[in-house]
Amino acid sequence: HEPGGALRGTALHTVLAQADLIKLREAASCEAEIQRLVTSGNMSADMGKLVNRSWLQRFAASSLCDRMVQSQRYYRERPFMMRMSLAELAEVSEALAYGGGSADGKMNESLQQAYIMVQGMIDCYFEEAGGLVLVDYKTDWILDEEKIEGYAVQLRLYERALTRALQKPVVQRILYDVR
Repeated sequence: HEPGGALRGTALHTVLAQADLIKLREAASCEAEIQRLVTSGNMSADMGKLVNRSWLQRFAASSLCDRMVQSQRYYRERPFMMRMSLAELAEVSEALAYGGGSADGKMNESLQQAYIMVQGMIDCYFEEAGGLVLVDYKTDWILDEEKIEGYAVQLRLYERALTRALQKPVVQRILYDVR
């Protein structure tokens, strides 16, 4: 049966995380980079077949890829874990609703003092003058407003994690639709 979209997205993310961006930008090199990843054992041949070549070539030709290469300081697939109070989390996402709030919609004091661990994987960030540029790749077939708002919250959490860890400001958040 036909592989699902999530598997195709994982395949593309694998290439975006590990490809030599300079070689990828060379017109005929998308296929060569996929083959290099397969040969080196960084992805299976079956996974390599799932990579959408036109999406990959579009990314390679994009101004975003140019900016990443020009920065010479880009980092991909970076895991993070951070401790956050529920009050901080509410600050990052106004859309989150909590039980235990008061009638006026404010979070009660005991919840404000509660902490959670937030973990994730940052697709990419790079340095430019003035700070960091945060990038999250999306392969969704449909990016409606509800999904975009959810991803915006995700990017704000990633921004908080980067700012804390690196003590540098995030100057731009990019939700990059690879399609």
